[in-house]
Amino acid sequence: MIAEGFRQMTLAMTGERLTAYHLEAGLQLLEPLRAQTIVQNHLPFHLALGDLELRRGQRDHARAAFTAALGLAMSEQERKLIAGKLQQAADA
Repeated sequence: MIAEGFRQMTLAMTGERLTAYHLEAGLQLLEPLRAQTIVQNHLPFHLALGDLELRRGQRDHARAAFTAALGLAMSEQERKLIAGKLQQAADA
């Protein structure tokens, strides 16, 4: 039974298709970091969170993460990238 679990886990890590399980796993990896103060000022954290939420279809959560990221953007290129992500979340 344990061997079968490892086999299934290995299969889940391969392939080119992104599934809801992959998105949930990514969000679960980020969840413990949310409470840490240091990530609140870390642009890539909010972008990753927003991207996962958007792919999962959670537009409100994605917009909140991208809005937090926008407040941390330091360059015009970053602001343009995040504005595009916010637009995707609005259009999705």
